[in-house]
Amino acid sequence: MPTRQEAEEAAYRGQVPGARGIAGALRRSLSQPSTQISLTQRGKCGKVRLCPKVLRQEPEECRQVATIRLHRERSRTTLVLQLEVPLAEVTRAAQQADARGALVVLNAAPAAPLPDDLLDAVDVLVVNAHEAATIARAASLPADPMDFCVAAADRHALTAIVTLGADGLVAADAKRRFQLPAARVEVVDTTAAGDAFVGALAAALDRGDDLADALADGAASGSYACTRAGAQPSIGPRARWTELARELRAAATVESRP
Repeated sequence: MPTRQEAEEAAYRGQVPGARGIAGALRRSLSQPSTQISLTQRGKCGKVRLCPKVLRQEPEECRQVATIRLHRERSRTTLVLQLEVPLAEVTRAAQQADARGALVVLNAAPAAPLPDDLLDAVDVLVVNAHEAATIARAASLPADPMDFCVAAADRHALTAIVTLGADGLVAADAKRRFQLPAARVEVVDTTAAGDAFVGALAAALDRGDDLADALADGAASGSYACTRAGAQPSIGPRARWTELARELRAAATVESRP
Protein backbone atom coordinates (compact mmCIF):
# COMPACT_ATOMS: atom_id res chain seq x y z
CA MET A 1 0.00 0.00 0.00
CA PRO A 2 1.43 3.44 -0.87
CA THR A 3 2.34 5.90 1.83
CA ARG A 4 0.21 9.02 2.31
CA GLN A 5 2.86 11.17 0.61
CA GLU A 6 3.02 8.81 -2.36
CA ALA A 7 -0.77 8.81 -2.58
CA GLU A 8 -0.97 12.59 -2.52
CA GLU A 9 1.71 12.93 -5.17
CA ALA A 10 -0.07 10.36 -7.33
CA ALA A 11 -3.28 12.33 -6.94
CA TYR A 12 -1.45 15.48 -7.97
CA ARG A 13 -0.29 13.76 -11.17
CA GLY A 14 -3.83 12.55 -11.83
CA GLN A 15 -3.08 8.87 -11.27
CA VAL A 16 -5.68 6.57 -9.76
CA PRO A 17 -3.91 3.57 -8.14
CA GLY A 18 -6.96 1.41 -7.55
CA ALA A 19 -8.61 3.97 -5.33
CA ARG A 20 -12.18 3.52 -4.16
CA GLY A 21 -12.18 6.51 -1.83
CA ILE A 22 -13.23 10.02 -2.72
CA ALA A 23 -10.89 12.27 -4.58
CA GLY A 24 -12.21 15.60 -5.71
CA ALA A 25 -11.33 17.09 -9.04
CA LEU A 26 -12.95 20.38 -9.93
CA ARG A 27 -11.99 21.25 -13.48
CA ARG A 28 -13.26 24.50 -14.85
CA SER A 29 -14.88 23.82 -18.20
CA LEU A 30 -14.08 27.18 -19.72
CA SER A 31 -10.79 28.48 -21.03
CA GLN A 32 -9.20 29.11 -17.64
CA PRO A 33 -6.36 27.01 -16.20
CA SER A 34 -7.76 24.09 -14.24
CA THR A 35 -7.80 23.94 -10.46
CA GLN A 36 -7.55 20.54 -8.86
CA ILE A 37 -8.50 19.50 -5.35
CA SER A 38 -7.25 16.11 -4.22
CA LEU A 39 -8.56 14.19 -1.24
CA THR A 40 -6.64 11.26 0.19
CA GLN A 41 -7.78 8.65 2.67
CA ARG A 42 -6.43 5.45 4.14
CA GLY A 43 -3.28 5.75 2.10
CA LYS A 44 -5.29 5.65 -1.11
CA CYS A 45 -6.10 8.36 -3.56
CA GLY A 46 -8.40 8.84 -6.46
CA LYS A 47 -9.77 11.34 -8.87
CA VAL A 48 -13.40 12.25 -9.44
CA ARG A 49 -14.88 13.88 -12.51
CA LEU A 50 -17.47 16.63 -12.08
CA CYS A 51 -20.42 14.22 -12.07
CA PRO A 52 -20.95 13.59 -8.35
CA LYS A 53 -24.25 11.77 -8.58
CA VAL A 54 -22.46 8.58 -9.61
CA LEU A 55 -20.30 8.67 -6.48
CA ARG A 56 -22.55 6.93 -4.01
CA GLN A 57 -19.88 5.57 -1.68
CA GLU A 58 -20.72 3.70 1.48
CA PRO A 59 -20.12 5.77 4.63
CA GLU A 60 -17.39 3.45 5.90
CA GLU A 61 -15.49 3.98 2.65
CA CYS A 62 -15.65 7.75 3.05
CA ARG A 63 -15.10 8.25 6.73
CA GLN A 64 -11.37 8.89 6.94
CA VAL A 65 -10.64 11.82 4.66
CA ALA A 66 -7.16 12.77 5.82
CA THR A 67 -5.98 15.67 3.74
CA ILE A 68 -7.11 18.28 1.27
CA ARG A 69 -4.41 19.54 -1.01
CA LEU A 70 -5.31 22.69 -2.90
CA HIS A 71 -3.26 22.72 -6.08
CA ARG A 72 -3.60 26.28 -7.34
CA GLU A 73 -2.44 27.88 -10.51
CA ARG A 74 -3.99 31.17 -9.42
CA SER A 75 -4.47 32.92 -6.10
CA ARG A 76 -7.80 31.31 -5.21
CA THR A 77 -9.38 27.89 -5.54
CA THR A 78 -13.09 27.16 -5.87
CA LEU A 79 -14.52 24.02 -4.30
CA VAL A 80 -18.00 22.80 -5.25
CA LEU A 81 -19.70 20.35 -2.91
CA GLN A 82 -22.96 18.41 -2.94
CA LEU A 83 -24.58 16.08 -0.41
CA GLU A 84 -24.05 12.87 -2.39
CA VAL A 85 -21.44 11.74 0.16
CA PRO A 86 -21.68 11.55 3.97
CA LEU A 87 -22.40 14.90 5.58
CA ALA A 88 -19.44 14.61 7.93
CA GLU A 89 -17.05 14.45 4.99
CA VAL A 90 -18.73 17.36 3.21
CA THR A 91 -18.36 19.39 6.40
CA ARG A 92 -14.73 18.46 6.83
CA ALA A 93 -13.91 19.26 3.22
CA ALA A 94 -15.67 22.64 3.46
CA GLN A 95 -13.89 23.54 6.69
CA GLN A 96 -10.45 22.61 5.41
CA ALA A 97 -10.96 24.41 2.13
CA ASP A 98 -12.34 27.48 3.90
CA ALA A 99 -9.36 27.54 6.24
CA ARG A 100 -7.08 27.66 3.20
CA GLY A 101 -8.93 30.58 1.65
CA ALA A 102 -10.92 28.67 -0.99
CA LEU A 103 -14.30 29.80 -2.25
CA VAL A 104 -16.69 27.09 -1.03
CA VAL A 105 -19.89 26.56 -3.01
CA LEU A 106 -22.39 24.10 -1.53
CA ASN A 107 -25.26 22.73 -3.58
CA ALA A 108 -27.29 21.21 -0.73
CA ALA A 109 -28.80 18.39 -2.74
CA PRO A 110 -30.33 15.98 -1.97
CA ALA A 111 -32.32 17.84 0.68
CA ALA A 112 -31.08 17.51 4.26
CA PRO A 113 -30.82 19.61 7.42
CA LEU A 114 -27.40 21.25 7.60
CA PRO A 115 -25.28 21.78 10.72
CA ASP A 116 -24.12 25.28 11.60
CA ASP A 117 -20.46 24.31 11.40
CA LEU A 118 -20.92 23.39 7.74
CA LEU A 119 -22.85 26.54 6.84
CA ASP A 120 -20.27 28.67 8.63
CA ALA A 121 -17.60 27.28 6.26
CA VAL A 122 -19.66 27.90 3.10
CA ASP A 123 -19.41 31.03 0.94
CA VAL A 124 -22.26 30.29 -1.47
CA LEU A 125 -25.27 28.10 -0.65
CA VAL A 126 -27.41 26.92 -3.59
CA VAL A 127 -30.74 25.17 -2.95
CA ASN A 128 -34.07 24.68 -4.64
CA ALA A 129 -37.35 25.48 -2.89
CA HIS A 130 -37.70 22.00 -1.34
CA GLU A 131 -34.11 21.97 -0.09
CA ALA A 132 -34.49 25.49 1.32
CA ALA A 133 -37.64 24.43 3.20
CA THR A 134 -35.83 21.43 4.68
CA ILE A 135 -32.97 23.58 5.94
CA ALA A 136 -35.35 26.28 7.16
CA ARG A 137 -37.42 23.89 9.27
CA ALA A 138 -34.37 22.41 10.96
CA ALA A 139 -32.63 25.75 11.56
CA SER A 140 -35.69 27.90 12.42
CA LEU A 141 -35.16 30.09 9.37
CA PRO A 142 -38.00 31.79 7.45
CA ALA A 143 -39.93 29.68 4.97
CA ASP A 144 -40.32 32.41 2.33
CA PRO A 145 -37.48 31.95 -0.21
CA MET A 146 -36.23 35.55 -0.18
CA ASP A 147 -36.56 35.83 3.59
CA PHE A 148 -34.69 32.53 3.86
CA CYS A 149 -31.85 33.90 1.75
CA VAL A 150 -31.57 37.08 3.80
CA ALA A 151 -31.67 35.26 7.13
CA ALA A 152 -29.16 32.60 6.04
CA ALA A 153 -26.83 35.29 4.67
CA ASP A 154 -26.94 37.18 7.95
CA ARG A 155 -26.58 34.17 10.22
CA HIS A 156 -23.74 32.47 8.37
CA ALA A 157 -22.05 35.30 6.43
CA LEU A 158 -22.70 33.64 3.09
CA THR A 159 -24.52 34.18 -0.18
CA ALA A 160 -27.76 32.20 -0.32
CA ILE A 161 -29.50 31.29 -3.58
CA VAL A 162 -32.88 29.59 -3.98
CA THR A 163 -33.85 28.38 -7.45
CA LEU A 164 -37.62 28.38 -8.06
CA GLY A 165 -38.10 26.61 -11.38
CA ALA A 166 -40.60 28.48 -13.53
CA ASP A 167 -40.47 31.39 -11.06
CA GLY A 168 -36.77 32.02 -11.61
CA LEU A 169 -34.57 32.50 -8.55
CA VAL A 170 -33.93 34.71 -5.56
CA ALA A 171 -30.67 35.37 -3.73
CA ALA A 172 -29.15 37.55 -1.05
CA ASP A 173 -25.75 38.40 0.34
CA ALA A 174 -24.71 40.82 3.07
CA LYS A 175 -25.56 43.94 1.07
CA ARG A 176 -27.94 43.07 -1.78
CA ARG A 177 -31.03 41.11 -2.77
CA PHE A 178 -31.39 39.58 -6.23
CA GLN A 179 -34.30 38.30 -8.29
CA LEU A 180 -34.06 36.76 -11.76
CA PRO A 181 -36.97 35.58 -13.91
CA ALA A 182 -37.02 32.15 -15.49
CA ALA A 183 -35.89 31.87 -19.09
CA ARG A 184 -38.53 31.06 -21.66
CA VAL A 185 -37.41 27.76 -23.13
CA GLU A 186 -39.07 24.61 -24.39
CA VAL A 187 -38.43 22.09 -21.63
CA VAL A 188 -37.41 18.61 -22.75
CA ASP A 189 -35.65 17.18 -19.68
CA THR A 190 -34.80 18.88 -16.38
CA THR A 191 -32.37 16.19 -15.21
CA ALA A 192 -29.19 18.27 -15.46
CA ALA A 193 -30.63 21.71 -14.81
CA GLY A 194 -29.41 22.00 -11.23
CA ASP A 195 -25.90 20.74 -11.96
CA ALA A 196 -25.61 23.02 -14.99
CA PHE A 197 -26.72 25.99 -12.90
CA VAL A 198 -24.21 25.31 -10.14
CA GLY A 199 -21.35 24.62 -12.54
CA ALA A 200 -21.81 27.82 -14.53
CA LEU A 201 -22.38 29.86 -11.36
CA ALA A 202 -19.20 28.53 -9.76
CA ALA A 203 -17.18 29.07 -12.93
CA ALA A 204 -18.35 32.70 -13.13
CA LEU A 205 -17.56 33.38 -9.48
CA ASP A 206 -14.18 31.71 -9.94
CA ARG A 207 -13.46 34.13 -12.79
CA GLY A 208 -14.27 37.00 -10.42
CA ASP A 209 -17.61 37.96 -12.00
CA ASP A 210 -20.14 39.97 -10.01
CA LEU A 211 -22.81 37.86 -8.32
CA ALA A 212 -25.59 39.23 -10.56
CA ASP A 213 -23.66 38.16 -13.66
CA ALA A 214 -22.86 34.78 -12.13
CA LEU A 215 -26.54 34.19 -11.34
CA ALA A 216 -27.46 34.99 -14.93
CA ASP A 217 -24.82 32.57 -16.20
CA GLY A 218 -26.11 29.84 -13.91
CA ALA A 219 -29.73 30.41 -14.88
CA ALA A 220 -28.91 30.45 -18.58
CA SER A 221 -26.84 27.27 -18.39
CA GLY A 222 -29.53 25.49 -16.39
CA SER A 223 -32.22 26.63 -18.80
CA TYR A 224 -30.22 25.47 -21.79
CA ALA A 225 -29.78 22.05 -20.16
CA CYS A 226 -33.56 21.74 -19.96
CA THR A 227 -33.82 21.91 -23.74
CA ARG A 228 -31.81 18.72 -24.25
CA ALA A 229 -32.34 15.14 -23.12
CA GLY A 230 -30.03 13.39 -20.71
CA ALA A 231 -27.64 14.54 -18.00
CA GLN A 232 -24.11 15.22 -19.22
CA PRO A 233 -25.07 15.51 -22.92
CA SER A 234 -27.45 18.37 -22.13
CA ILE A 235 -24.83 20.61 -20.50
CA GLY A 236 -23.76 22.86 -23.34
CA PRO A 237 -20.64 24.99 -23.81
CA ARG A 238 -20.86 28.58 -22.71
CA ALA A 239 -21.17 29.98 -26.23
CA ARG A 240 -24.58 28.33 -26.62
CA TRP A 241 -26.22 30.20 -23.74
CA THR A 242 -24.23 33.46 -23.49
CA GLU A 243 -26.92 35.51 -25.20
CA LEU A 244 -29.58 34.05 -22.93
CA ALA A 245 -27.43 35.00 -19.93
CA ARG A 246 -27.28 38.59 -21.18
CA GLU A 247 -31.07 38.68 -21.46
CA LEU A 248 -31.54 37.31 -17.96
CA ARG A 249 -29.02 39.75 -16.53
CA ALA A 250 -30.89 42.65 -18.16
CA ALA A 251 -34.14 41.41 -16.60
CA ALA A 252 -32.66 40.89 -13.13
CA THR A 253 -33.65 42.99 -10.14
CA VAL A 254 -30.83 43.94 -7.77
CA GLU A 255 -31.68 45.93 -4.65
CA SER A 256 -29.59 47.20 -1.76
CA ARG A 257 -30.59 45.70 1.53
CA PRO A 258 -31.85 48.07 4.26
